[in-house]
Amino acid sequence: MFYWYLPGEKPQAEKLFAEFAPTLDFFESMIGPYPFGDEKLGVVETPHKGMEHQTINAYGNDYAKAPEGFDWLFQHEFAHEWFGNQLTAANWDDYWLHEGYGTYMQPLYGQWREERARYADDAAG
Repeated sequence: MFYWYLPGEKPQAEKLFAEFAPTLDFFESMIGPYPFGDEKLGVVETPHKGMEHQTINAYGNDYAKAPEGFDWLFQHEFAHEWFGNQLTAANWDDYWLHEGYGTYMQPLYGQWREERARYADDAAG
């Protein structure tokens, strides 16, 4: 696991990096092994919001935590390693395979962290 962050961001970067292993545990328990385990799990801080890339996701959420207590953008972009980075959409009608699953995994992550009540609240939101 690697995280490249911008100068002056070390305290916040360390907190986000602490989310990497639990998030990986969640995805592997729900879906299966990290698809690129023989390469890396990487994140690079950027001045724009976020973008999925195979083995290294761009991150620019200013370390904002969701009310659920985790960084929703990191979790969402990381979901693309399973849902998105292993397929190519034939057309825009197929993009739900990228974004739909990434969005769906967020309430499931809340449930994994905090049980059923969190999932119900997130899914209703």
